[in-house]
Amino acid sequence: MLRVSLTTFLALATMLLAGVMVVAVGTISYQAIEESYVKEQKQAQQQLSQAITGRVQELINYLHQDLQTLSENPLLANALIDPRGRDVYLPRYFSGIEHVGQLPAELFFTNFIGQVLSRNQPESKPLLPASFISRAVESGNPLIMVKPHDQGVYLLVGYPVKLFSNQMPEGMLLAQMPVTGLLEAPQVQGIWNGSKVVEMVSLDIKDLVTGRQWHLSSGEKEDSMATAIGPSEIIHLGDETLQGELQIYGYSHQLQQIMQRLKQGHLQQGALLLVITAFLATLMAYLFGRRIDRMVGSIHTLVQGDQLTGRIATSGLRELDMLGGAFNEVLDRLTASHQAQKERELAERQARQKLARAQSIAKLGNWEWDIRSGQVSWSHEIYQIFGLDGEVTPTCDLFIEHVHPDDRGRVKQAIEVALYDESREYYCRHRVVQHNGSERWVEEYGEVQLGDNGKPISMSGTVHDVTARLLAEKAVAESEERFRQLAENIDQVFWLMDLASQRVLYVSPSCAVVWGRDVSEIYNDPEGWLEPVHPRERASLRALFLSSDKDEKFSADFTLDYDQVGHERIVSYRGYPIMNERGEVVRMAGIAEDITARRAYESYLKLARREAEKAEQAKSKFLAMMSHEIRTPMNAILGMAELLSESPLNEEQKSYLAIQMRASDTLLALIDDILSLSRIDYTAETSQLPEEAFSISEIMQHALSLIELQAQQKGVALRWSIDPNLPDRVIGSVSSLRQVLLNLVGNAIKFTDEGEISLKVSLLPAEPHLEQDETLQWQVEDSGKGISPSNLERIFSPFTQEEAYDTRAYGGTGLGLTIVQRLVERMQGRVWCESVLGRGSRFNIVTPYKPAPDQQEPAEQPAVPTQPVVGASILLAEDSNDNALLIEKILIKQGYVLTRARDGVEAVSFARLGIFDLVFMDLQMPRMDGLSAVSEIRLWEGSHGVKEPLPVVALTAHAMESDRQKSLQAGCDDFLTKPVRRDKLLAMVEKYLLRV
Repeated sequence: MLRVSLTTFLALATMLLAGVMVVAVGTISYQAIEESYVKEQKQAQQQLSQAITGRVQELINYLHQDLQTLSENPLLANALIDPRGRDVYLPRYFSGIEHVGQLPAELFFTNFIGQVLSRNQPESKPLLPASFISRAVESGNPLIMVKPHDQGVYLLVGYPVKLFSNQMPEGMLLAQMPVTGLLEAPQVQGIWNGSKVVEMVSLDIKDLVTGRQWHLSSGEKEDSMATAIGPSEIIHLGDETLQGELQIYGYSHQLQQIMQRLKQGHLQQGALLLVITAFLATLMAYLFGRRIDRMVGSIHTLVQGDQLTGRIATSGLRELDMLGGAFNEVLDRLTASHQAQKERELAERQARQKLARAQSIAKLGNWEWDIRSGQVSWSHEIYQIFGLDGEVTPTCDLFIEHVHPDDRGRVKQAIEVALYDESREYYCRHRVVQHNGSERWVEEYGEVQLGDNGKPISMSGTVHDVTARLLAEKAVAESEERFRQLAENIDQVFWLMDLASQRVLYVSPSCAVVWGRDVSEIYNDPEGWLEPVHPRERASLRALFLSSDKDEKFSADFTLDYDQVGHERIVSYRGYPIMNERGEVVRMAGIAEDITARRAYESYLKLARREAEKAEQAKSKFLAMMSHEIRTPMNAILGMAELLSESPLNEEQKSYLAIQMRASDTLLALIDDILSLSRIDYTAETSQLPEEAFSISEIMQHALSLIELQAQQKGVALRWSIDPNLPDRVIGSVSSLRQVLLNLVGNAIKFTDEGEISLKVSLLPAEPHLEQDETLQWQVEDSGKGISPSNLERIFSPFTQEEAYDTRAYGGTGLGLTIVQRLVERMQGRVWCESVLGRGSRFNIVTPYKPAPDQQEPAEQPAVPTQPVVGASILLAEDSNDNALLIEKILIKQGYVLTRARDGVEAVSFARLGIFDLVFMDLQMPRMDGLSAVSEIRLWEGSHGVKEPLPVVALTAHAMESDRQKSLQAGCDDFLTKPVRRDKLLAMVEKYLLRV
């Protein structure tokens, strides 16, 4: 402690001496700098004051010159005697004057009595009274003075204005401005604003009128040093002179800041010396005192047995280093011993933790029983198995108490046997009842330790919770029992084989029924399962089984040579690999099934299908033939009736002809409906409906346009609407949907005599039987006669209408709604009807909703004006004279030239001439049919390099869709069915024979 105090004293003395030196040097430096700075400031201020005085006088001179020039302007003198000049010219002249003598000033022009005649600022007023101005005019001398005002002290300068006639002063030109404006003028401020030695400029000036001294200043003075110049004649004008004193104020606080920085510098130097001294004192205390204190603390730690830390570092002092080295050696030995003890304790603790984790995972605990003292010890896991708190003291009675009452006798007996039997081993499986009432199965193993006298002194062992294992074994046994019951009661043969030994491990009892062999024969002879196989298949089946890739399942169908009654049987044989935990195939399992009856049934179904297909083909051929045979004469009947209607007829003849045409149309509609229904049934089994993008609005407008004329004749309104949430273009079977809508609106107009018919489409949530998220609902609603509830269920049946008389009253075949229902079902939708008798009906159709992808609509092409080709040459291939005559009459009447070929051979010959513009080709003709003729024509055109093939239109009574496809595939460009109407025939001609 004495060393530390002495060091501190030396440091403080050094700091005091350094402080005295800093104060002395700082004082001398401060005084020298202050004197030099003040001298420089005063010199600078004197120079600036002289410059400012000269610049102020210069501004006064400019003011004098401008006023003198203005006063001599003839305009002013004339204005004194000319009222027009005073009222008109003077205001214009003065309004443009803002500065006088380079200074902004208020300018006034007065007459000899002091009345203001004009001014440059409308609101300004002269500060001098009119009497003073009149006296100044009488004197005829220039005027200069200062005048106090509410807004400050103003400088007033005036010049007399004289008439030319007598050169006598008759008016006064007066300029007034703030005196501070002289000091704040840019010409003056530019001198001292940039100077670092000027803070403020002030002017003391005397009022010659009142004799009062005015103090004017520019800037703000704050503890500044002033340099005064004066009294000086700073303003003089003619005989008038203003005397004043000009003062320049410098920045005295700059000098104070410099002095303050000097003082702070000296203080910092002194503080630095004090810090250095304190550091040296602390260093000495550290070198001498710290080591001894640390050594004392370490010894104290060793005595108390705390942590072994606190080594003594070298200090450079020999005695202290020797003592510290000896102390460190003793500390190292004690630390090594202490560390070894800690490592042993850690290893033992980790071993106990690993053992506890292993016992917890295995559900296995260990116990010890000192027989002499009766003391029992359990591991933690035994407490868990018995469901006890770890704080409970284990005893033999506590153990027996938790053994299931039904098992206690066996446990006690097992303990007695272990204690007195020569084996000295204990084993028992029993149940344990936990505190919550749950039961656990345990297995206990133990052994008895004997004393020197050969008597038991202790017993130790393990308790293993085997509840999960026993439950698993029970589940396996139950599963095996269920498998056995299943395998022994199914008709198929289940088998299991070991691949290494090729030994059959299991085969179900049904083997005797399917294989015709007892199960024992298969077990005794591994190759015995192949003996019943037919000799022609036995080798191939054995090779398949032995050489097949066992990593994959395999199957084979083969024939057994005989069954229990001596007949051949067909067996389906399937095998599946079974792998071990390493992914190796070790066993094969399989099923053998008698499929003799199934094969016979499959053969029967194939035969039945072939017969049904033959019947369907026969029906299609019959319908096609009937259609052809009916349409061929119908073509002549309807065609001639149309030609006849264009000839002169009386009213009675016209009525007869109308009846004939209606009857023909009815017969033709019946044929079309029957063909449509047949076509729907046929295509439903052979193909899917084609789908394409179409416009909802277009298909609805097209459907209503076909009944528009009938609706107008009946006075029935037609309406249609589309859900605004729907896009205009969707994807679907447009041809099927068009036919459905046409049939429904056709029915609606047929049974509606007044009111309206509406066609709507909306977006609805999906129905359960459809895969799409949303659906389209189409509704055709009318205000017609309605349908009775008893007939709603059967209106979709073929050849059915509301009442039997409807066929006679309204016409039709009764197939329209049947066609609608089957087309909707093919579109994966449904149709139903809602109706109130006497109020109308509403037909609802639900179809899948598939929005079409966005695509840019093609630009609409401008219409091209066309006209038919008069005199065009047309070739007609037709074997029927009646049909040929009909078509000839229609075409020749329009100005076309027609040539007839009676069969396909003639048609090919005529086509090769190259003189025809269009060909109508019948498909069923003698010698060569129409399809063969078209093919020959196309082959000839290809071989002769014809650039523009001859247009060929099939004209036939074969109206099936398959006929259309065959015609297009053979090379036809288009297709028309008989009976062909005049308008359709001419439209087809114009389609191919139009010229621009």
